[in-house]
Amino acid sequence: MKIKYNSICVVGVDGTGKSTIVKMIADMFGNEAAVVQYMGQKNWETGIAKFFAEHPLKVIRIVRPIAIIVEYYYRVYKHNGSKKIVIFDRYVDEVMISLRDEVELKKRIAARIYKFFLGNRFYHPTITFYLTCDVEISLSRKDDINSYEQIEVLKKMKGKLDEYYKKKIIVINTGLNSTEDTLKIIKHRLQMDQRFCTLLI
Repeated sequence: MKIKYNSICVVGVDGTGKSTIVKMIADMFGNEAAVVQYMGQKNWETGIAKFFAEHPLKVIRIVRPIAIIVEYYYRVYKHNGSKKIVIFDRYVDEVMISLRDEVELKKRIAARIYKFFLGNRFYHPTITFYLTCDVEISLSRKDDINSYEQIEVLKKMKGKLDEYYKKKIIVINTGLNSTEDTLKIIKHRLQMDQRFCTLLI
């Protein structure tokens, strides 16, 4: 199925300012021209994803990757045909990147499943901005990341995202740029694109 809308995607680890920037981008377009779609795995929108992802039995959670794929397809394709710009907070690449270089068999199988269904065949946003900053700055902004394990996961994920995104898309260091300056950089880039410039407020 061909996607019939333009989209903006903001990616980065927790604490880089994604959600704040996404809201500000949406405000630049207004409710009539844009809609925000959160792609994190917190609030499931489909019953199948919620059932298989949160089921207490491990044998049931084996099919979690398939349930999550269904969830992502729903979140992306439900906007098809919309005249609004879809602004994604995170994207599906993250679930594949997180499983890179994993040695556990279950995770390696999941990685292959995600890559097959969410790889090059899946819809890619019109334009993507990668927000990054030092881990210490991210931690200072997120009071819910405090255990050693959480910090190590954050560091590991940042390394993977840095490697994946830095050569492909627009990278903005939110540790060196204020929220206002980050938004200015994004707005300037959107003003250069005829698919977005006429809708900016």
